[in-house]
Amino acid sequence: MRSYRGGFYGSRFLRSLLIAIGFMRAGSFRPLSFALLLFVLIASSVDAQSRDLRIHFRKGVIDPSAFTSTEFDQPQSGDDLTVGHQMLQFDQMPDHALKEKLKARGIRLLTYVPNNAYWVSVTQPVKISEAEQIAGEVLLSWKPGAEYRVSEEISRSAFPPHATHPDGTVEIQVLIFEDVSESEALAALSSIPGVSIIEWRSPELVLLRLPLQRVAEVAELDLIHWLEPKPAPNVPFNATAAVRIGVNVLQNPPYSLSGVGVGVGIWDAGRVEAHADFGSRLTVMDAVALNEHATHVAGTIGGSGAGDSSARGMAPAASLYSYDWNSDLSEMRAATHAALSNHSYGTLTGWHWNGTAWVDFGSAGFGQYSATTAGW
Repeated sequence: MRSYRGGFYGSRFLRSLLIAIGFMRAGSFRPLSFALLLFVLIASSVDAQSRDLRIHFRKGVIDPSAFTSTEFDQPQSGDDLTVGHQMLQFDQMPDHALKEKLKARGIRLLTYVPNNAYWVSVTQPVKISEAEQIAGEVLLSWKPGAEYRVSEEISRSAFPPHATHPDGTVEIQVLIFEDVSESEALAALSSIPGVSIIEWRSPELVLLRLPLQRVAEVAELDLIHWLEPKPAPNVPFNATAAVRIGVNVLQNPPYSLSGVGVGVGIWDAGRVEAHADFGSRLTVMDAVALNEHATHVAGTIGGSGAGDSSARGMAPAASLYSYDWNSDLSEMRAATHAALSNHSYGTLTGWHWNGTAWVDFGSAGFGQYSATTAGW
């Protein structure tokens, strides 16, 4: 790829200075006016050079100005951007209209990466000079290698126990670029021996099981945005109460809100029990084993209070739809009957006692942005 276009600030200042001199020679400015213009040009140049144009990847900060030609893939012919996914960094951020013009020319801007950079999909050969005619100066064109698109755990082959199997296979979560169709992704992933698909969690998020030695081949695929180990198992949480959030104010006049006509999906560890407080408002979508926590959550949300008025839920007339937490992302996309959803669970994080031993589920759950986050 072509290297970072360093020095453009200085060249911009020089062009502006020459223009100013031209105006002065033409008699358009007095010396004092020229001095003021020169000050403004110097100030703008210094301000431009002070901008932070480092690229902030999940795995660290990259300073493009420090790149050398040997740190890039093989140079492309001329200024051509080849078809596929790569990164472009712009001098000025393109607005919506410019993004649409770039897309029409074959450059679709995908995910933003600070600062001033985008993952882009190039759908047809196009010259950088053509992109610059549309959106201004392109500071960097670069195809980051697989090392920038895999988690630290995968880089070190340090898979947590829930993502490994005795037969040497591992489970990984794959985030695919949003412009790639499921059929295209399926064809590419299936071409790698030993890869089996566990679940499509969202249109761009898929769980795979494959031999450990094949993970690097998946990472090299052009359609891959990010790879990480399979997320840790869920664990139920419930720390809500109607009074704490003041919902009783909404249930009483003048609002008198009850949730009637509103569907709420409840994803949890199992099935909600057919309690009298739910009556015909409960529909079981996943016929799995009963779960006390799921029933507790459903009561907190939509219990009528028929058995105990003090245990009335937040929306006592809402329709309730009971799911287990498996396939929650894909089920939510199909749940057109539910306007809201509840997920009183998280993932195991750090060290956890499983009843017989301590197991380390890693640090991914400690507030880190992950592929699962992107799926949500």
